[in-house]
Amino acid sequence: MIASRRIRWACDVCGRPARGPDAYVCVDVRRAFEVWREHDRLDAEWEAEWRAAHPQGGLKTRSISDFDVYPDLVPWEVVHRACDPNPERDDYWFSLDRCDTEARLLAWTAHLVDKTWLVWTDWAGLLRRALTFEGSLL
Repeated sequence: MIASRRIRWACDVCGRPARGPDAYVCVDVRRAFEVWREHDRLDAEWEAEWRAAHPQGGLKTRSISDFDVYPDLVPWEVVHRACDPNPERDDYWFSLDRCDTEARLLAWTAHLVDKTWLVWTDWAGLLRRALTFEGSLL
């Protein structure tokens, strides 16, 4: 068994400690798919513009400012059921008691990496939030 510390989650809305089955972590998956489509559209536009400007081909380079028009990743939210500002939204969610230790959060990460839409969310940001509590390695 892996030694695992408890994660002290806080509600993004009220700031109070969030734990147990009436608190959860969620993400707007519909928005994640929209971000994915927008990235694909912007990439196709850039590719077409580059091909028009370089009919002979060559090395494709992009400036960091080319990415300024891309939408932000979709944030994961930690909320109490009573605080959820979007209770009717069709989010992907799971209760905090299922990810209240580092080991359980790692297990959820292993589960989520197979989701095609995960890359369009800020799961890494949620991981950093979970691991920055007092006494953590970060």
